[in-house]
Amino acid sequence: MAADLAAAIGKRCLLVVDAYFTVGPVVVILKKVVDHSGQRLVHIVTRAKSNVVGYGDPPAKTGRRGRPRQYSPKLNLMTLFESRAPAFQLEASAGS
Repeated sequence: MAADLAAAIGKRCLLVVDAYFTVGPVVVILKKVVDHSGQRLVHIVTRAKSNVVGYGDPPAKTGRRGRPRQYSPKLNLMTLFESRAPAFQLEASAGS
């Protein structure tokens, strides 16, 4: 629904969702919603699940036989965020 709305109005949108909704298919759908210059129209703000992982670019093809690797090594994002904590800015919650 958010993808359809953003595409219809053609303006950038900020989607705030619970961690339950931040699964692969949702992100793939929202990545496809772009304007005429290729800029993404929908950005997501969410609370990440504690077991969330990310991947870098896939490794280069080796020229050897067999299927090439699709993923780089996993990055545990919670560990990454904890190690970079000073780079983030704390904001007051809306209920304060």
